[in-house]
Amino acid sequence: MTATLADTMPLLASHARSCADALNGVHVLWIGHGISDAVLTAQALAEAGGRLVSVVIPYGPPKPDVLAGYEKLGPVIAPPQPHPLQFPAVMRQAVTQAIRMVAERARQAGEPWMIVEDGGYAVPLLHDIPVLRRYLDGCIGAVEHTARGAWNYQYTEVDGPVPGTPRTLNLPAVTISGSDLKTHHEGAFVAEAVVDEILLTLRADHRFVRHLPVAVAGYGRIGAAVAAELAARGCRVAVIDPARPALPPGMELVDWPDLARHGTILLIGATGLASAPPELVPAFLAGPRQRIYLASASSKAVEFSRVIAALENPSQLQDLMGTAAVHSCCVPYPGGLRYQITSPGPTRERELILLASGYPVLFYRSGSHGAPNTAMDPVMTMLFLAAAGLPAAAKQLPHRLHTIADLAGLARLPKPWQILTCQESMLRVWCSLHGIDTATYLARIGFPGGERT
Repeated sequence: MTATLADTMPLLASHARSCADALNGVHVLWIGHGISDAVLTAQALAEAGGRLVSVVIPYGPPKPDVLAGYEKLGPVIAPPQPHPLQFPAVMRQAVTQAIRMVAERARQAGEPWMIVEDGGYAVPLLHDIPVLRRYLDGCIGAVEHTARGAWNYQYTEVDGPVPGTPRTLNLPAVTISGSDLKTHHEGAFVAEAVVDEILLTLRADHRFVRHLPVAVAGYGRIGAAVAAELAARGCRVAVIDPARPALPPGMELVDWPDLARHGTILLIGATGLASAPPELVPAFLAGPRQRIYLASASSKAVEFSRVIAALENPSQLQDLMGTAAVHSCCVPYPGGLRYQITSPGPTRERELILLASGYPVLFYRSGSHGAPNTAMDPVMTMLFLAAAGLPAAAKQLPHRLHTIADLAGLARLPKPWQILTCQESMLRVWCSLHGIDTATYLARIGFPGGERT
């Protein structure tokens, strides 16, 4: 693995040194992506004393150097990339095995264990699978990276289209999602990397999107940044979002049925939900395009799951189209899945191509490592600090999900959380490390109080 902690994530490296004993005697279940910034964050947890068992999320073909980096830190469960419809079952099996492994290792040593994850996999399983609930007593809590993962902690509809049924947690959990630093700093870097990955894949097929109509599903933190990045590169951008947000001049707000009228050639999902409905298929077939590309900008493999299920279920596809004469077949495509859809009448054969096989494009390609480590440095530092402070503070926390803002109100903050709650200070150090004018940067990203700096 060419990236190193000190060279590409100096802020994280510094805090790993300052929190060298924070996780002593604690077994850590780490569930992270198969990319270098995730390995380096795991390395920081190990340097703080954590005894790691890692699960590598199989969002793409394995990266041998990344896997080797994980293996230096402890036992690793790294399932091969499955077909996207088998992904939930594969992760369920891998995480169940990992929970048993880390909890038994902790029990035999008479020590506690905790969860640090990216995507909300382990905590729901720990609550929902009866044979795993016995391990709750030894688990001091959990730390989660993403908004989708936080929803999985809060609601029982794990990775479903619309979470809504509250979950009762039997442990304290902390999320860095929604924090000022992550909200204002991360989006533009992720969006740049998402668009770069999409364009690299299309370029290999001699395709372009400049000047062509593209659509973004979801206008939240990442979706808005992706839409802006595409517009800056000359695309005609439409946005699908039931909240009907105000858009910048030049962007168009549309609904799913409007995609045919819009002539969309590229659809990017950025909701963290199973957002694309099966009805996207007949809408596409009714439109002018012979080919449409779908790409996931989220950090979960859920955006197009319902579309994939429809394409691979002949009876569902025929019900959607209202004819038994329609069918689809999946054929190889470099960097994804190509569905050839044949139907009667003037539509005839169309191609629907899932870039990165429907997985998040950030993590799929063999040469991809998401947003640059140097850009993700303060975000992964937050994740590390949240984990490093949990053992000392877990008994103060009620059994529910806590935000960084919640932690700031605690009477006694461990050292890692004292640093964690000073998010502006972390960004100031990061700016200094990269020769960026702090006042200008904080104002540009809309960081609270940045305009007064």
